Amino acid sequence: MNQKELKFIDEHDPILSVSQTAEYLGSSSSTLAKQRMRGDGPEYIKLGNRIRYRKSALDLYVDHNTYRNTGQY
Repeated sequence: MNQKELKFIDEHDPILSVSQTAEYLGSSSSTLAKQRMRGDGPEYIKLGNRIRYRKSALDLYVDHNTYRNTGQY
């Protein structure tokens, strides 16, 4: 993902498309759609019929899903 593909509202917190988000998280667009339906994925923005993700929300989601051992689930 190169910098030209990112849309910036705040230069320090880019807004990513679903496909960019899937690439960033190593996931798929369909997994993200399922997570949106279940409410267990990263926070997202709905702009009309488009879904977008703030990079800061993705980083927070990853931080909250990082564990040291299986007893922490």
